[in-house]
Amino acid sequence: TLPKDDAFYTMTILSGGSAPGAIMKHRTPPARISAVGFAAVNLENRHQILYRTNEFFGNVTTTVITVLVSYKVDRMIIISYQLA
Repeated sequence: TLPKDDAFYTMTILSGGSAPGAIMKHRTPPARISAVGFAAVNLENRHQILYRTNEFFGNVTTTVITVLVSYKVDRMIIISYQLA
């Protein structure tokens, strides 16, 4: 499902209604996680979090992070990976 067709990504933001970093929505992703051409990854847990932030010019917006939790993982270690 494309983000434009997924209600999870739809957010009405009131200016000043919440602080940057505030979680607006949370869900388990609707499908298993996989990359093009690869089988789905076997994960202990997965989350999608839509949170409030500010864009380059300071305007209020939201963005989504996907958190993947592997089996037998040291929960004190976090790896962050972004594509830009």
